[in-house]
Amino acid sequence: MPPRKKSKSLESELFSALEDGDAKAVARFLEQGAPVDARNEFEQTPLMVATDHKSPELAKLLLEHGADLHAEDGSGLTALLTAVRSGNAPVVALLLERGADVHHACEDDAGNHALTLAVDPNELSGDPSKAVLEALLRAGADPNRPNANDWSPLQLAAGFDDAALTDVLLRGGADPKRGRGVGYLPIDIADNFGHEAVKKRLLAAGSPTLEQAAQARMDRLWKQLGDWFGRKCPPYADQIENMRPATAAQLAALEKALSVELTPDFLAFLRRFGGGTSNGNTPIHIFEYAVLSTKQIQDRWKGLDALRREGTFKKSKPHDLDDTQEEVKVTWWDSGWIPFAQDGGGNLYCVDLAPGPDGSRGQVIAWEMHGGPSVPWASSLDAFFEKYLEVIEAGRTHFDGETLTRDGRWPR
Repeated sequence: MPPRKKSKSLESELFSALEDGDAKAVARFLEQGAPVDARNEFEQTPLMVATDHKSPELAKLLLEHGADLHAEDGSGLTALLTAVRSGNAPVVALLLERGADVHHACEDDAGNHALTLAVDPNELSGDPSKAVLEALLRAGADPNRPNANDWSPLQLAAGFDDAALTDVLLRGGADPKRGRGVGYLPIDIADNFGHEAVKKRLLAAGSPTLEQAAQARMDRLWKQLGDWFGRKCPPYADQIENMRPATAAQLAALEKALSVELTPDFLAFLRRFGGGTSNGNTPIHIFEYAVLSTKQIQDRWKGLDALRREGTFKKSKPHDLDDTQEEVKVTWWDSGWIPFAQDGGGNLYCVDLAPGPDGSRGQVIAWEMHGGPSVPWASSLDAFFEKYLEVIEAGRTHFDGETLTRDGRWPR
């Protein structure tokens, strides 16, 4: 029993010395028999704790005493991954030199490997390190390998306003055309955060433009929707065939009438379906909501905005908006809400181009004649149609031979 107490005491003193960065004390406790692969309350080994210190001296000392380079904590983090998460380039270089596995991935939901972990804003303890990225790429890390959530290193890097990170990955072979989900590209991420220098680097490396990316994404979504309609409710597939694209002149006229610049995904949608139906046929429906042509959008928007200017809505209070939320403006109607679909009662789906402080430009809201606006249903028109596809593919619908209806409220 006494020797075990001594060992436990040495473990505790070893971890304390590591946290203090005291190399002499660490060496002394190791010589006295402190277990080099002990575990603290977080399931970390001494080598993992040593990665918090920029100097590689402590890590070298532990490795010289036989520390297990490949040991994992409860989430599957190795010493290399803890060093990457800390942005500790000198220790990352040392561990790679000693044979650390650059391909190992965590076992948590994110499933990060070293290269995605190095640019994951939800995991890093500080800013990303260009030197860490370079070391990992030299060691053979795959610049196009996504994590378990399908985020590639380049997509994650595009979320940082540091074009040097993007440059390192592009030089290492990262593909700017690789998308996530239905085709969200690194340039979409950079644009969402307003990172102009990153966007320029991506375009120079061969990335599609925002408009091209949005069009490809919208086409892909509606190809999937059309395939499902063809299998499950043919009349809806016919509706797609009935629609005409909006012309460049029609889109320009719409933007001029609304005094707004439409989002790339909204323009992509209208380029497919904004010209209305051919020969008076039935337009595309999103459940009971009929998609509007550019002319119908303009007419519906003008009518509602005229009522707003006349003060018709002045005393009307939205039924579904809490005064504390700041995603959507708490008003009955705003000129920044652009309708794209309408049901038989005049209720609308709108793209919100004038969101509240916590909202996203281009988010989708519902607007009801007797209730006013809703909280956002989706962060973008792309995301809205992704949710629509998810609902119908999950079978949460009913088709009676003519009409596709929902089983319960959607998209929530």
